[in-house]
Amino acid sequence: MNNHLMISGVADLFKVTKHTLKQWENQFSAFLEIPRDENNSRTYTDRDLEILYLITNMKASNTDDDAISLALEQHIIELQEQKAIDEFNQAAELKRQEIEREKELQAQVEEVEKVEESVVYSTYEDQEEIKESLSKIVSFVESEEVKQLLKMDKTVKKMEKDIVHQIHEIVHEEIATASDAHASMNQLELNAIGKKIDDLTDVSAEERAFYQEEVEKERKVAAAHMSEREERLMAIVQNRFRNEETQVKRNEADSKWGVGKIKHILGFVR
Repeated sequence: MNNHLMISGVADLFKVTKHTLKQWENQFSAFLEIPRDENNSRTYTDRDLEILYLITNMKASNTDDDAISLALEQHIIELQEQKAIDEFNQAAELKRQEIEREKELQAQVEEVEKVEESVVYSTYEDQEEIKESLSKIVSFVESEEVKQLLKMDKTVKKMEKDIVHQIHEIVHEEIATASDAHASMNQLELNAIGKKIDDLTDVSAEERAFYQEEVEKERKVAAAHMSEREERLMAIVQNRFRNEETQVKRNEADSKWGVGKIKHILGFVR
């Protein structure tokens, strides 16, 4: 139900008039304390509706007012007892939840302590193991075997330097030898070329005469070809000129045009 039901709604709910509700409020004022809102209107709570429900039922069964008051008083006592029981149960539940939370917290604390102890123990073991490993490493580095190995390493490095130096000397000698051989070969090649030049000098006069004759022949052939091309060109020009002259005669009125064409032909000949 609505916690703030108005008097009209309550009258409809219990099928009674507003006047009856006000009358019951006066008769059973010890059990009904109807609050008012800012407009001074009655607002009925769930508890008020429960009391009115009991009153309505007992009035319907023709119970007198004294018996109704006793019943309401007993009902109020039961409500108070139930309220006390509910409050007690609620407090007990809160206490139980608080105890459970404390147990959980205690368990978490114990778990954290166990983890811390485990970490501390593990850290101690790790430190001891690291110390032991470092001690072994130091012992190995300071051992005679390592010292011998270091000496051998120095000896090997010295041998490597000596070998590299010897290789450099051998390479320089090989380069010098190769240079001398290359110079000798160059000299032989130069001598052979000089001999060929001498041999060519003996026949150069005859070859020059032969070449001059061949060149003269080629020049004559080229001149003949040039003369033949010029003749063909002149024939073409003369033919064109005759054609143009014929056209000029046909159109004597346009003498400038004929002169221009002649100039064009002369330009083509040039």
